[in-house]
Amino acid sequence: VLLAVGFSAWGLAEAYGPPRREEVQLSFPDLPQAFDGYRILLISDVHAGPYAGSRTLRQWGRAMADMDADLLVGAGDFISYWPQETEALREPFAAIHPRDGRVGVLGNHDRYRTSMEVAGRLENQGWRILTDGSMAIERGGERLLLMGIGHPEDEDPDSFEPPWHPVPTGPGFRIGIV
Repeated sequence: VLLAVGFSAWGLAEAYGPPRREEVQLSFPDLPQAFDGYRILLISDVHAGPYAGSRTLRQWGRAMADMDADLLVGAGDFISYWPQETEALREPFAAIHPRDGRVGVLGNHDRYRTSMEVAGRLENQGWRILTDGSMAIERGGERLLLMGIGHPEDEDPDSFEPPWHPVPTGPGFRIGIV
């Protein structure tokens, strides 16, 4: 029991302690030249609510605000349990202004109650939620296609097929957000 409590405390301190920023540089031979050096700021599993309270979220917001990003991507689990928890994200993330905006997908925690309400609340804060959808970002006549998949209702990974609607058409470098 003590070992389980110890590991749980360590895990919570690691997950919700001071932010850890890590920069990763990726190269792709087919990336359009207009997007060379494109910077994506990725956040995931924020879980605003009982574990990630306002103090923690403010720390994370300050850590992200000074990063020079072209796009902010939220990869799901914005909240822990309740749609109202999205309000805790408003102030800490207000100073983050990537050139191409904010896009995200919903995770399993975001759909516990009502994913449509969570998506609407996030969109009210300037996010574009790509629930099984896509969008294009254009620069210099070249395109970056973002395709988002919401957390599947069916938890069986063998039965899952990406339902992108509308299917992105035309040329462009494709990035899937899951």
